[in-house]
Amino acid sequence: MDLNDGVSCISGSYDNHAIIWNVNEGEAVCALRKHTAMVSCIGLTQRRDHILTGSWDRSIGLWEIHHEPRGRVVKGAKYLREIKTEGAVLCL
Repeated sequence: MDLNDGVSCISGSYDNHAIIWNVNEGEAVCALRKHTAMVSCIGLTQRRDHILTGSWDRSIGLWEIHHEPRGRVVKGAKYLREIKTEGAVLCL
């Protein structure tokens, strides 16, 4: 999923993490690590300032996106909170 800065995207994984990537460099910017099962889906808020991660651990993670000083390039994300659900989260 494109993070709207022209160089970053995010992916979910079977290893319980979501990864923010710099597609120009082909490198991981940071791993979002809070889930205890596979991250099955990713979403962005309408303003694209927060990431939502859905997991088979029956939770949705809310993350605040951080940018480089004086720029729009994503440098990471801060975990804000967990939303518990009744079952595995398959789409957002």
